[in-house]
Amino acid sequence: VGYALVERCSRGKPRPTDKLDAVKFVCKDFWSAAFGKNVDHLRTNHRGVFVLQDTSFRNLRHVPQHANNDVANERLQIPTGMLQGALAALGVPPTSVEVECNSPPDVTFTVKIGVAP
Repeated sequence: VGYALVERCSRGKPRPTDKLDAVKFVCKDFWSAAFGKNVDHLRTNHRGVFVLQDTSFRNLRHVPQHANNDVANERLQIPTGMLQGALAALGVPPTSVEVECNSPPDVTFTVKIGVAP
């Protein structure tokens, strides 16, 4: 799903040339097409670890903050796979993608590219 969505979003645009440009593309174009808004915060250590934070993730807007993590984790499996597919389509397949949700709808994705998991 993520792979196909990137193909559609990147049609007619130049492809990102490095890891940082690919992640920026995901944070803006892909995230907007998939989830209706851009990623709120992007941080990196410039060594292949990227942290994407969405403070009002659409898939979790109706999950109560006091709900257990199982409910949130179920709703985050597909977006995690979409993120992996999107990066693979851009030529930077991630080594790992971890997701953390302490208080829905605030979600943090940690993406490692070319780093030991």
